[in-house]
Amino acid sequence: MHIRQKVAKAAVVAVLGASAVAYGALEKHVTVRVEGSLIRVRTFASTVGDVLDRADIRLGPKDRVRPPVTAPLHEGMLIEVRRAKPITILLNGQPRQVIVTGLTVGEVIEEMRLRASIADYVGSPGSTRVTPGMVLVYRNAVGISVLHDGHKQRVITNAASVGQVLADLGVTLGGQDGVRPSVAVVPKAGMVVNVIRIGTRIETSIRKVPYPTIRRGNPFLERGQHSLLRAGRSGVARMRFRVTYKNGRAISRQKVGGHVLRAPLPRILSVGIGPRCICTRGTRTGDGTWYRHPGLTAASPWLAFGTVVRVTNLANGRTVTVTINDRGPSGPGRIIDLSDSAFARIASLGKGVIRVRIRW
Repeated sequence: MHIRQKVAKAAVVAVLGASAVAYGALEKHVTVRVEGSLIRVRTFASTVGDVLDRADIRLGPKDRVRPPVTAPLHEGMLIEVRRAKPITILLNGQPRQVIVTGLTVGEVIEEMRLRASIADYVGSPGSTRVTPGMVLVYRNAVGISVLHDGHKQRVITNAASVGQVLADLGVTLGGQDGVRPSVAVVPKAGMVVNVIRIGTRIETSIRKVPYPTIRRGNPFLERGQHSLLRAGRSGVARMRFRVTYKNGRAISRQKVGGHVLRAPLPRILSVGIGPRCICTRGTRTGDGTWYRHPGLTAASPWLAFGTVVRVTNLANGRTVTVTINDRGPSGPGRIIDLSDSAFARIASLGKGVIRVRIRW
């Protein structure tokens, strides 16, 4: 009887030991990392989802879990839980609202597959923790050309504006300088930025001053004819101008002052106001004489009074225009008798008789 009791006790101890071994085999030690914070868990759960439920870790619809919640659990497993976070990405100046699960700015960039070049601009360091509502500035580097001061520079830039590109290049703008497109424009691939240099300065130059023309009426000259009494001469002046230059080329010139160094000498013209000869009705050659008679007048044997006649001295080519208001002369070959003042216009009175051609 005593032996039977000992055997029974031994059987009970063996069963309890086996149960303990089985219990230890079912329990697992896992680590849950939620947004970078570690939680150590001892559990009998069989899947990742069961562990999260028993650890009271609730998942949102956009949260990410690795391994997935259906994965079987094993000893020493690390479960990664990333919370979905709404943020705004200002991509090349354009805002985008997105949901991300990355912990840091660097992880979000990889998650969104944004980086195209190491020259791209990121507004925050890659190690910065991402928080809901955060605004992340990202600009892709682009190739543009900048024309300035006679040079063309090709640059790769991630600047936020044309103005920042110019500042990075050390291109300074004067008060009147312009930029196309404007300094506020966001650079885009292939863009050509033109810096327009505009400057103003005072310049002095020596200029000719045109001479005026004085016209004097001459009753002894046929109407419509004129003769030069005195040649003109240009004056000289020192002038001051305000000149505006655009990229080295003058685009406007405004006179601001000056003074005359030498005054111009007027030209004097004698302008005919005497009778005008039609001179298409007839012509004749013969002798011309003179007599004392007032004005530019003449006597003709046959032309009607009031006829305007042009008389040319065949010896020297001089002409005078007269009006017929008398009769004469008499004598063979004589065709016109000029007043003394008219005769003196084409020959010396001492000549007495000259060969002439008349037109009327």
